[in-house]
Amino acid sequence: MKVSRADQHRVAVMEQMLDQAAHEELEAFVNEEFSKGLLGDGMLNAARALRSTKVTLFLATLGIANLPHPDDHAMWLVCYQSLVQNRESDGFHTLPDGLPIKWVVRQLLGMADLPSPQPCAAAADWLDAIELTIDQARLDLLEQLLRHLAAQPLATTAWLAIAKTLIDREILLRNQPGLDYYARSLEIVIARLPRDDDNQLVRSTIAAYAARSFLEANEPEHAKAVAALIDEDSIPYQHEHAVRMAEACCRAGEHLEAIAWLDKAIALVMTPEMLGEFRQRMEKRKLQPSSSAPAFDPDTAAQALIELQAALEPRGHRAFLVSGTLLGYAREGRLLGHDKDIDVGIMGEWVHQFDITNAILQSRKFYVETSTLGKEETYVIAIQHIATQTCIDVFLYRPHEDKLVTGVNNLFGYLQKFAFTPFDLQPIQFLGADFYAPSDIDLNLRENYGNDWRTSDPDYISHLQSPSTVDVGGPIYQIVGRLSIYSAISQGKTEKLSRASALMERECHRAGGMAQSLLAQLKELATRLDNIFLLENESPAAL
Repeated sequence: MKVSRADQHRVAVMEQMLDQAAHEELEAFVNEEFSKGLLGDGMLNAARALRSTKVTLFLATLGIANLPHPDDHAMWLVCYQSLVQNRESDGFHTLPDGLPIKWVVRQLLGMADLPSPQPCAAAADWLDAIELTIDQARLDLLEQLLRHLAAQPLATTAWLAIAKTLIDREILLRNQPGLDYYARSLEIVIARLPRDDDNQLVRSTIAAYAARSFLEANEPEHAKAVAALIDEDSIPYQHEHAVRMAEACCRAGEHLEAIAWLDKAIALVMTPEMLGEFRQRMEKRKLQPSSSAPAFDPDTAAQALIELQAALEPRGHRAFLVSGTLLGYAREGRLLGHDKDIDVGIMGEWVHQFDITNAILQSRKFYVETSTLGKEETYVIAIQHIATQTCIDVFLYRPHEDKLVTGVNNLFGYLQKFAFTPFDLQPIQFLGADFYAPSDIDLNLRENYGNDWRTSDPDYISHLQSPSTVDVGGPIYQIVGRLSIYSAISQGKTEKLSRASALMERECHRAGGMAQSLLAQLKELATRLDNIFLLENESPAAL
């Protein structure tokens, strides 16, 4: 069962009220939400999936007191009471010994030498146990449970239900440790589904999720193996297979192989079927209320930057405005209207990432994305301000030869570098607070966006057009160009497609250069892309 955004919000509100012991407000909230399914399975599922133990216990207790048949609520209550107390609760002993969830709870309590869970007639009981392993971030137990289950006689319908449970929870697992266990669990499910036409689409879907999880676990070879299970002949997974194979090759350092797979993916998304599907997705987004994060509020963005500086300066690190944030400061004296995050730089060698990350975490003001940390080639630390949800990219700038070099550690698996003339820092006022910027702002922006940086260019592709780009035309540049083309096609952005294609044509003589036949197809597509999508495209965000 997926966690809806409405239930996520309700869990967050209730958790805050419970933390603050706001009993009257909580009672009023419960009375208001009671008729909206507050005691339904969806809310209890959301509380567990979001790892809100307090809300889980509260809802389970409330369900027992108010529902005519609170069986599931009673089971979850005694399980979570046991986990909180770090021992089997009194009520836990009333659960049948054959329930797989009882085995999971005992494993979570650290009880040694437990026999395998007993065969259980009801598939729903296995689903409860599976969900608990995921909700408690014990993906090793998930794999163990599924390996045991694979040896039991279980109907295909039960395995399909398990597949749905795993995929519904996947979005809540991203960027967490142990994703290799999750990916192997998905492989177990694939192996238990019949190889027939009725199940081919489901098998391909699961394989796509497994490949992505192996990639996030930095196991590109396993990702390539499981991506090979994606049915290349099915829509929409023929291009998905090519993209996953390209990402796996890129992460393995096989850049020319990644380029070949991306060319295949581009050719596949130019088919009438895929263009039609992209068009339908865009139309659906326009009809649905936006669920994206709201535009930047300068006040909250300022708070995030102030607290970042407060965390870093005592450790000798000064954050300074760079990229789009510096462009907004210099051109308009504020954040650009289309911004989705803030860009700052810090002077430091690769070893400084650990001290910077430690200072940020110790402030307890930010979340830190850890998947790209720990490498000698780490150039960016992605963080999010907890109070305001403001996202900030912290770029490390390192001296190299006669330049200051920074880079982008893309989750696709490549590192793209950018080189600037060395600079000192100057204090500035931004968003009503004290910050820093490069000493020669005009020079830095010319090196980043060209001499005409003061003029808005809605279709500027910074990672391809920036004068600061290192190794223009090289393998990484070729990969970035193809990803830009792929993105432009899927979003119906004609000008971006034309511009990226022209840049690829300029470098087609280089190793990994795009074939003339594919370039010709892209030119032809660019002439009719607007007509294909037939949408009133919003003006693209301007740099």
